Amino acid sequence: REESFSFQVPDNAVNGKLYLGLQDSSGVVDFARLKAEVLDVADLFPPVAELPENFRAEYTPLVTSTPVLRGAMSPGEYRKGDLDVLASWGANLVRWQMTRNWGGIRVGSDLEEYNRWLDGELDEFESALADCERLGMKVILDLHAPPGGINEAHETTMLYEEKYAKAFSEVWRKIAARFKGRTGAIFGYNLVNEPVQKGKAPFNYLRLQYEAAQAIREVDPDIPIIIESNLASAPSTFAYLTPLPLKDVIYQVHMYRPLNYTHQGLELKEPIAYPGVNNGVMYDREKLKEILEPVREFQRKYGARIYVGEFAATRWAEGADRYMSDCISIFEEYGWDWSYHAFRESKTWDVEYEGGSYKDYVKATAPTGRLRALLEGFRKNHQQEVQKHE
Repeated sequence: REESFSFQVPDNAVNGKLYLGLQDSSGVVDFARLKAEVLDVADLFPPVAELPENFRAEYTPLVTSTPVLRGAMSPGEYRKGDLDVLASWGANLVRWQMTRNWGGIRVGSDLEEYNRWLDGELDEFESALADCERLGMKVILDLHAPPGGINEAHETTMLYEEKYAKAFSEVWRKIAARFKGRTGAIFGYNLVNEPVQKGKAPFNYLRLQYEAAQAIREVDPDIPIIIESNLASAPSTFAYLTPLPLKDVIYQVHMYRPLNYTHQGLELKEPIAYPGVNNGVMYDREKLKEILEPVREFQRKYGARIYVGEFAATRWAEGADRYMSDCISIFEEYGWDWSYHAFRESKTWDVEYEGGSYKDYVKATAPTGRLRALLEGFRKNHQQEVQKHE
């Protein structure tokens, strides 16, 4: 088969090596007609619209009057009483995920079946939305599973197949019509979770989001739009992300860096501590700021509102509480909205559980260090409310 991929060359790179081979398997592989070329990033990810010189993101009072939001990603399903607990912790935001068979290949490829699934998810969201309205929480609706899902190359299928690209805009048009006028609780529509475009694609990851945003605005001109950057919302991709010429667009990043620390014990086996030396590099708060600098620069350049949709480290990672605290302190320093991944979704990330491995977990009898880190962050929501009424 033909295979292609792209990667960013860091500005400070002086040399590099490319390894081709087999991983986690055995046998023989042949590579033929290898070709490598240096591309300008604009060739791979061109701007989707012409922007005026010195463009600045524009926000209406609907967004500017909303203070910094701090919360968590939702469970995978609605359970009565869950959001009451999250609100009691002091959270004022929930990112409500509509997800299924995470990591499965071409999940959602049957569009009739996909739309039946989506209708059920939206019915469930109605219950969560009612809870948020009652509790005074904001909610972001996250399409965690887009039409077509991911393909065999673990890229977003709709970037390469037209029928799914068209279905994407229609899905959001339908959602916008159903929930129009609910901006009291709905803070925004998170168009697609963690898009992945590794090389040239017929339907650029940003253009598809722009077209979906335009479809939404034809139905609901007021609802804020939340855009995700490439390669699963990696901080580095903000170096080539271009803003959209629409009002009330918020830009989302996910913070799982370094990945071999945050995801250790899953597919990544070696135990790693934070703060500490990792592959010869010292990872601490200053290093995390360095990793997030492309996002910070995007914020400064365009005046954009930034939202950290996900950040976490596995339950058993040494120093996970410190990692979370350092992340939160950086988000607070920069004035970013944030939501932890995830509340009561998976024991891997659940701050109410403790245990030293994937299979070794037990409900904690006292607040874990990771929960204390969250509660300390959520406390700022209360302080914010007090200051508003003084």
